[in-house]
Amino acid sequence: MKSLSSARSFSRATATLAVCIFSTTAYSQVIYQSADLIARETVNQIQYTMKDLGIPTSQVDIKRMEFAVQQQQRLVELRKRLTLASREFSSNNNASGAKECQTDLARVNQMLKEIPQPPTAELLKKNKFNCPSYWDNLNSFTKLRAPGIEKAVNTLGPKVEKLEKGSKGAGGESGGGSNATGGSAYEAVVTVSATVDAKTKAGGVDVFINGVKVDRTKQSVSIRLGQPFVVKLVAVDARRAFIRNFEEPTNTTKNKSDDYMISYTTDNGSFKGTTTWNMSSEEYLVGVSGLNSDSAQYTQSSSGLQPGIKNDLITFKFTRPFQATIQAAMSSEWKSHAQRPGGIRDGSEKGSAKATIQLNIYPR
Repeated sequence: MKSLSSARSFSRATATLAVCIFSTTAYSQVIYQSADLIARETVNQIQYTMKDLGIPTSQVDIKRMEFAVQQQQRLVELRKRLTLASREFSSNNNASGAKECQTDLARVNQMLKEIPQPPTAELLKKNKFNCPSYWDNLNSFTKLRAPGIEKAVNTLGPKVEKLEKGSKGAGGESGGGSNATGGSAYEAVVTVSATVDAKTKAGGVDVFINGVKVDRTKQSVSIRLGQPFVVKLVAVDARRAFIRNFEEPTNTTKNKSDDYMISYTTDNGSFKGTTTWNMSSEEYLVGVSGLNSDSAQYTQSSSGLQPGIKNDLITFKFTRPFQATIQAAMSSEWKSHAQRPGGIRDGSEKGSAKATIQLNIYPR
């Protein structure tokens, strides 16, 4: 599937990727949390689709794609923020500030054109995407332009934050807010309440803030004023709890598993059969209360991490401290395929889980 030149450059590409992926600054990891989450979800979706369609990939291919999509999403975030800052400068009659934003915007747009566009699940399924050409383009991008673009992105991040502060310095917060600390550090204190079965561990909901898992009942996560943050939900219904806590019984071996499937084989001597469970649908119903629309707004979307997942992401945009309560409920369906002494059996199972999530957002 890949050209001979791509194969010969395996070692050099791997070395280049190591520099690209691990040289990001601590600042960048904060400013780009939302963009990086979107990038991870995008690559996961592409990878799962390719796997389902039998399209061969290598670890180097995936690493290249992860890096390219990450830089693409970071540039998209910079473009959005530069556009807003430019508008602020213009509204405050600051022509030099607006011009500087426009110069950086042109630079961002040019870099975006240089990054190979990843395939979409729709194009892959319709066999309308040239995968060999994409891998070769990624190979060339990784060797030639990737280090320069990463350096530029990491340099632009702090500069854009300074421009944002300057654009709001003369006119205060956009929207008439009284808080003048645009871009400053904030804290999201998250409290999760759910009824979890003590034996099966089912019934709760895992919560992630910008990719950081809330491991405790109450946890604080750093966010930034003026930057959207993403709440991701992963509900633990009975089947998912079964997968996570699966212990191999006598004569049973687990083949593979993750949060969305499990396959195990039972061999009793006279018969050997394999059972597979796959998540078919997983839909979230969310209600947000106590939110002041003058302080924050939210949207709900789907991560696309797996086919069948709907509305598992909640994105909040805020201009000042706020509190909100999220009531989250998930309904799911799982499909099974099993070999039994009497023949092959297919089945299904419905699941559910819910939780209450309390958000308290305030300056650090």
